[in-house]
Amino acid sequence: MPEPEDKQLSTVDEFIADGMEITETDLQRIEENGLAEWFLGELAMQDALEEKIKAQYKVLLAQVEASRKAIWWVYGQDFQIEVNRDIQAADGKKKSKDYFTGRAGFRTTGGKSKAVVTDEVQAMASAEILCPDAIKRSLKPSVLAEYAKDGEPLPGTTIETTPQVESFYPARPSGLELKGTDDGGSTDD
Repeated sequence: MPEPEDKQLSTVDEFIADGMEITETDLQRIEENGLAEWFLGELAMQDALEEKIKAQYKVLLAQVEASRKAIWWVYGQDFQIEVNRDIQAADGKKKSKDYFTGRAGFRTTGGKSKAVVTDEVQAMASAEILCPDAIKRSLKPSVLAEYAKDGEPLPGTTIETTPQVESFYPARPSGLELKGTDDGGSTDD
């Protein structure tokens, strides 16, 4: 079976030929309500379909995760024992084993030291003298912009305003749901 082509549709005619069909009902709706109402309705339908697919995706993903956990619960300990046995049988020097379907082994994690500040005032005072590179100072642009609203910007700063741009957008009304079955089945008009 040949692989489906990954093609870019360049014209409306190609888009319609590729599966998007405008039905007689669509043409009637366009004539009765206008193109804008039909267009926004179609976008709303696509949004609703997307939400149903996302909900189904979450359910399927939860099932996959539950299955993965079950496999680890039932077979995980025996799997680790077998991998350890295979590593020891090879030469025991490596910490992993390559299998046809993947690699399994053991990793060493942790063992790294990190500084934990228990007294910030004392640590700051000591760091200023003994380790000034440990002190991080930064400016908050949003606070500087708020300060400059009431007067001049601080020396060493300027206020830049992005240009206002008007753009066209379609939006569906909130709460619009896809008609049809609750299980993601077909849509009925």
